Amino acid sequence: MNRTALMKHINDLMTSKGCSLTEDQDAVLCAALGALWEEISGDAEIAGLRDQIKQWQQKAATWLASPEAAQRLSGYREMAQRIAELEAQIERAQEEQG
Repeated sequence: MNRTALMKHINDLMTSKGCSLTEDQDAVLCAALGALWEEISGDAEIAGLRDQIKQWQQKAATWLASPEAAQRLSGYREMAQRIAELEAQIERAQEEQG
Protein backbone atom coordinates (compact mmCIF):
# COMPACT_ATOMS: atom_id res chain seq x y z
CA MET A 1 0.00 0.00 0.00
CA ASN A 2 1.53 3.31 -0.99
CA ARG A 3 1.08 6.62 0.83
CA THR A 4 -1.74 7.78 -1.45
CA ALA A 5 -3.68 4.57 -0.90
CA LEU A 6 -3.10 4.83 2.85
CA MET A 7 -4.40 8.41 2.96
CA LYS A 8 -7.44 7.45 0.87
CA HIS A 9 -8.13 4.54 3.22
CA ILE A 10 -7.87 6.82 6.26
CA ASN A 11 -10.14 9.37 4.58
CA ASP A 12 -12.70 6.65 3.79
CA LEU A 13 -12.63 5.41 7.38
CA MET A 14 -13.03 8.88 8.87
CA THR A 15 -15.78 10.07 6.54
CA SER A 16 -17.88 6.91 6.42
CA LYS A 17 -19.54 7.69 9.74
CA GLY A 18 -19.22 10.01 12.69
CA CYS A 19 -16.57 8.67 15.02
CA SER A 20 -15.17 9.59 18.39
CA LEU A 21 -11.57 10.75 18.60
CA THR A 22 -10.57 7.33 19.94
CA GLU A 23 -12.26 5.59 17.01
CA ASP A 24 -10.48 7.94 14.60
CA GLN A 25 -7.17 7.16 16.31
CA ASP A 26 -7.83 3.43 16.05
CA ALA A 27 -8.76 3.74 12.38
CA VAL A 28 -5.56 5.63 11.58
CA LEU A 29 -3.43 3.13 13.50
CA CYS A 30 -5.11 0.19 11.77
CA ALA A 31 -4.59 1.76 8.36
CA ALA A 32 -0.93 2.45 9.16
CA LEU A 33 -0.47 -1.09 10.44
CA GLY A 34 -2.03 -2.46 7.26
CA ALA A 35 0.39 -0.43 5.17
CA LEU A 36 3.38 -1.58 7.18
CA TRP A 37 2.29 -5.22 7.44
CA GLU A 38 2.93 -5.79 3.74
CA GLU A 39 6.60 -4.93 4.29
CA ILE A 40 7.26 -7.19 7.30
CA SER A 41 9.42 -10.27 6.75
CA GLY A 42 10.44 -11.70 10.14
CA ASP A 43 9.88 -12.09 13.88
CA ALA A 44 12.37 -9.35 14.76
CA GLU A 45 10.55 -6.94 12.49
CA ILE A 46 7.20 -7.91 14.04
CA ALA A 47 8.57 -7.26 17.55
CA GLY A 48 9.96 -3.93 16.40
CA LEU A 49 6.66 -3.05 14.81
CA ARG A 50 4.77 -3.87 18.01
CA ASP A 51 7.08 -1.53 19.94
CA GLN A 52 6.57 1.17 17.34
CA ILE A 53 2.78 0.76 17.53
CA LYS A 54 2.89 1.10 21.33
CA GLN A 55 4.89 4.31 20.96
CA TRP A 56 2.38 5.65 18.41
CA GLN A 57 -0.51 4.76 20.70
CA GLN A 58 1.10 6.60 23.63
CA LYS A 59 1.83 9.66 21.49
CA ALA A 60 -1.66 9.59 20.01
CA ALA A 61 -3.29 9.30 23.44
CA THR A 62 -1.27 12.25 24.72
CA TRP A 63 -2.08 14.34 21.67
CA LEU A 64 -5.77 13.40 21.71
CA ALA A 65 -6.00 14.68 25.29
CA SER A 66 -5.10 18.18 24.10
CA PRO A 67 -7.77 20.75 23.16
CA GLU A 68 -5.98 21.32 19.87
CA ALA A 69 -6.62 17.71 18.85
CA ALA A 70 -10.39 18.02 18.76
CA GLN A 71 -10.19 21.17 16.63
CA ARG A 72 -7.72 19.67 14.19
CA LEU A 73 -9.50 16.34 13.81
CA SER A 74 -12.80 18.12 13.28
CA GLY A 75 -11.14 20.28 10.64
CA TYR A 76 -9.59 17.24 8.96
CA ARG A 77 -12.95 15.47 8.91
CA GLU A 78 -14.65 18.53 7.39
CA MET A 79 -11.90 18.87 4.79
CA ALA A 80 -12.14 15.18 3.89
CA GLN A 81 -15.91 15.49 3.50
CA ARG A 82 -15.51 18.53 1.24
CA ILE A 83 -12.95 16.70 -0.88
CA ALA A 84 -15.26 13.68 -1.17
CA GLU A 85 -18.11 15.98 -2.25
CA LEU A 86 -15.92 17.66 -4.87
CA GLU A 87 -14.74 14.30 -6.18
CA ALA A 88 -18.36 13.18 -6.50
CA GLN A 89 -19.21 16.38 -8.40
CA ILE A 90 -16.28 15.83 -10.75
CA GLU A 91 -17.36 12.23 -11.38
CA ARG A 92 -20.94 13.32 -12.13
CA ALA A 93 -19.69 16.03 -14.50
CA GLN A 94 -17.44 13.53 -16.29
CA GLU A 95 -20.32 11.06 -16.61
CA GLU A 96 -22.58 13.77 -18.04
CA GLN A 97 -19.94 14.68 -20.62
CA GLY A 98 -19.80 11.08 -21.63
